[in-house]
Amino acid sequence: MSYEWRVASTRAAGSMMRGILALLIAVSGGAFGGTAAGQASGQKGKSGPQPVVNSWALTPTGTDTNQPSTRVFLSYDVIPGSVIRDSVTLWNYSNVPLTFQIYATDAFNDASGAFDLLPGSKPPTDAGSWVTLTYTQATLQARHKLDIPMTLAVPPNARPGDHAGAVLAASAVEGTTANGQKVNLDRRTGSRLYVRVKGALSPALVVENIRTVYHPALNPLGGSLDATYTVRNAGNVRLTAHQDVAAKGPFGLATKRHKLKDLPELLPGNQITLHTRFSSVPALIRATADIHLRPFSPDPDVTGLGAVRRGGHTWAIPWSVIAFALMLWLARRSYRAILRRRQERAALTPPPPQERMAPVP
Repeated sequence: MSYEWRVASTRAAGSMMRGILALLIAVSGGAFGGTAAGQASGQKGKSGPQPVVNSWALTPTGTDTNQPSTRVFLSYDVIPGSVIRDSVTLWNYSNVPLTFQIYATDAFNDASGAFDLLPGSKPPTDAGSWVTLTYTQATLQARHKLDIPMTLAVPPNARPGDHAGAVLAASAVEGTTANGQKVNLDRRTGSRLYVRVKGALSPALVVENIRTVYHPALNPLGGSLDATYTVRNAGNVRLTAHQDVAAKGPFGLATKRHKLKDLPELLPGNQITLHTRFSSVPALIRATADIHLRPFSPDPDVTGLGAVRRGGHTWAIPWSVIAFALMLWLARRSYRAILRRRQERAALTPPPPQERMAPVP
């Protein structure tokens, strides 16, 4: 399954809000191109040619019953063993009734570092398992909403630091494959859940599994260097980082730098593997990739983060120069051998006999 987070703006009628900025989690099979929430699905309604629109959102409940809360996420600072009571609101902006499954789940970082969620078939074991919802299934008429009370019960032995998840509403809608075949898609929309458990915070990013590969070229100044490395959040708070990577020879010769985009926000215990390539790297026997991270947290209360620097090394042999030097050495050696054999043959060859001249009487 693939997950896509997007910000969408939709319009509803009647007494409901005229506009909403909602965070949508749209999920569909990777081989299918389903219809995004808030767009027509391409079906025809039963009462006429009007297209069926499947559009919904789940947000934190606000004080105004006609629009969602100004809270972007469900975010809580708690102590172990505490119980928090809150509410989320499910909005059906569709022009047809929809049936939803409502549940909470855990978050993680996918291979690209993006915020991702467990599939609906996999039970949560962290923040998602702490949430209890009054309704786990509901059918909403077109352009109606439902407030859903929720309880967050933090275990007494909860690990200090950040825990992440989401509260979701899923509904099966009809989509279309690339070849036009109709399929049922399980699409999800919801609100992220961030829980900070009180206790000692230990922010830490580590760089590991560094792999460097040098690719020589005919021109000894035109090689390339590949650097692959893994950044892991070894602490207990969400972190990101500014990063740059440098390629250099011995004693810092011929240094080249890449200032890369910031790391995606890594959840505790999660990691991302990154790769960068340097071109026109001279072959100076030894090449180094120097990774430099400057971590920071989205929470201004998390301070004291020191820089992280690690390096990986590889051989950068100037094979073309060595091959050229070897050819010169072989050519010189061959020339000297040929010259020596000529001299030896000349030394072994006797001089021609000389004719004596008879005296003139």
